[in-house]
Amino acid sequence: MGSLQYSDYQMILDTGSMTWVMLGYASHILLAVMQGWLIGAMLVSGCINVLGVGNSDVLRHLGAVTHVAGWRRRGLGSVQLMLAGGLGGPLLLGSVMAPVVLPGMYWFSLLSALAVVVMLVKVHRRQSLAGASAGRLARPLLIVFALLCVVGSAIERRDNLVLGLQMAFTAKHYRDREIAWQVASDRQSPKVGDLAPDFRLPSVDGELVSLSQFFGEKPTVLFFGANSCPAFSEGSVALNRLQRQYGERVNFVGVYVREPHPVDEWWLTPSRLLRALHNISKSRAAVDISQPQHQQQRDTVARRAKNTLLNAEMTLLIDGMDNAVNERWTGQPTRIYLLDSQGRVIYNPGMGPYAFNPDYLGIELEKMFSH
Repeated sequence: MGSLQYSDYQMILDTGSMTWVMLGYASHILLAVMQGWLIGAMLVSGCINVLGVGNSDVLRHLGAVTHVAGWRRRGLGSVQLMLAGGLGGPLLLGSVMAPVVLPGMYWFSLLSALAVVVMLVKVHRRQSLAGASAGRLARPLLIVFALLCVVGSAIERRDNLVLGLQMAFTAKHYRDREIAWQVASDRQSPKVGDLAPDFRLPSVDGELVSLSQFFGEKPTVLFFGANSCPAFSEGSVALNRLQRQYGERVNFVGVYVREPHPVDEWWLTPSRLLRALHNISKSRAAVDISQPQHQQQRDTVARRAKNTLLNAEMTLLIDGMDNAVNERWTGQPTRIYLLDSQGRVIYNPGMGPYAFNPDYLGIELEKMFSH
């Protein structure tokens, strides 16, 4: 068995299964960037005005408000610094006071963003009447940023910057850990040409089943997945179609593995926006499952996967709490293998979710039976 990396496998994921996730995450990260820009604009403007130094057209083109002269300049600068503090306060104080205060601290950034809108609207109106050109485009853009931040905080009842950063860091943490595990585990996983290592697991019906009992007459599609994996949940539609088409000539055997996106780990819907997008897209991925902590819980959620995602004719086995089969085959979060009638691997597109696409399996099956 060789040691392969992601780049050695196919990248064939149907990104349509992930559209609602990518749209939601991108929206929250964009709101965080917008709020960060507002903080920067208010902080730079406030420092310049309080210190009474310079009046840069370049900075004003980026949204800084530094045109005010005289005694009002320091007053405006003080207000701007207060607004910057209000916009960034939840992030700065959250790590210390999160358990008690953070849930309600979004009001600081929401009201600060609203105050930025009022201030910039007044400034923009005066500058437009005076015929000034510097900041003519930046100020309306910042007004839009601030309004979107107000709407985002009001809907989520959370600070945009805190939420966006939490989502980004959570996704990076779990995805980096998953990739490291996949690359290490895949060194021992069967490659094309290898004889499939046998295993014995209980099915969702309670019967002990060995992989080798499917060998002898028919090729076998072996797939891995779980309720909360969007690639598998959406891809199960194509798997079911292939089973109906080739079920008399091919065995379809699944293994339920660890949930990749349980609510108590890398939850895919930590915001109201993502939950709404999940519902609107009618995604089949489950977003209400915690990671099973013992075998009985895993059996229960595995039966849910069988009943809601797979044809009744398919066999679904349940990996043990030691995750031994998952480790041996690198099945998490989802994966497909095609084995010939003797149990030898003849198709292995690679590690999920990027290499998981049952439509490509359909091409292999069509080739197999076209001769």
